[in-house]
Amino acid sequence: PAGERLQLEARLQSIDDNGSRAVIANHLVTGTASAPRAVESWMYAVVPLQKGGSGKERPTVPAQAREIARWRLKPSDAVDFAVLTGDFNPVHWLRPYARAAGFKSTILHGFATLGRAIEGLNRVRFAGEVSRLRTIDVKFVRPVVLPAEVALFVSDHTVHVGTAPGGPAFLTGTFEERDDG
Repeated sequence: PAGERLQLEARLQSIDDNGSRAVIANHLVTGTASAPRAVESWMYAVVPLQKGGSGKERPTVPAQAREIARWRLKPSDAVDFAVLTGDFNPVHWLRPYARAAGFKSTILHGFATLGRAIEGLNRVRFAGEVSRLRTIDVKFVRPVVLPAEVALFVSDHTVHVGTAPGGPAFLTGTFEERDDG
């Protein structure tokens, strides 16, 4: 609810370390006095502990997925998101820092990618009825290196942000709709 102070709670739930990678699970709850659990989310960070890839194939956008939104992203979009959120990690807005971290250029915040995906679902799939999106569960599978042109693809109740059907995916996941009937 507008005008109420936010209440935030974050809890480290677990760390699973199998020797080659660690998975850190965090449980986050955001709300207000009148809506104490307005948004509940789980965040998982995968931290590689050994050099080298896992040998797994990286996700792609399914061939049958339908494009419902497209964005041309500029490096300034990452700066705008940093100003909006206060997340000024230099990998998102300083190209030399991003290059030193192993990227070709700056990368878009994962939550900026998620925000665009939710906005696209709400605008196109749900015709602006934002209450129809019940849950969304996503993985950030590859960084969006800026500048970039990416699109939102859906197939049944799956969601992907990528370049084209069959092309690389940056975000993959599932969503549930509220049943109003």
